[in-house]
Amino acid sequence: MINDPDINNCFGVDYWDPDATNPDVFHWQITLIPPIGTDYGGGFYKIEARFFKDYPISAPQLKFVTRIYHCNVAENSGHICVNSIKDAWKPSLTMEDVLNHIMILLYKQNPGSPMNGRAADLYREYKNKFLEKVKEYKDKYANIN
Repeated sequence: MINDPDINNCFGVDYWDPDATNPDVFHWQITLIPPIGTDYGGGFYKIEARFFKDYPISAPQLKFVTRIYHCNVAENSGHICVNSIKDAWKPSLTMEDVLNHIMILLYKQNPGSPMNGRAADLYREYKNKFLEKVKEYKDKYANIN
């Protein structure tokens, strides 16, 4: 975790839910539930995690299944730009660590390392318009109904 009490206090055990009905231990469906009061709060975001046979030596492959408007998520593929599953991967990292890093990205965008360049530009130049787009995607794609 990072040393930011506002971020650290918004996470608890209820923010993610793995699908325990899938018998394939190398393929997880996870629901992330960002805290209310954050830009993505109130949404339910499905993430797919694929593990390779040499896990934890190699990092899991994660992507958003739920469409999300975010600087660090590729809009069409859902691939996530998070350092803990890229260059900084270590076998000692747990899935909880990785999911915490993704939750931090949902709390605090990193437009300096974008997967979605248009979203990053909008975030930097017109933050209110960016947040409108986040809400539009959340209401349309991340609604539990």
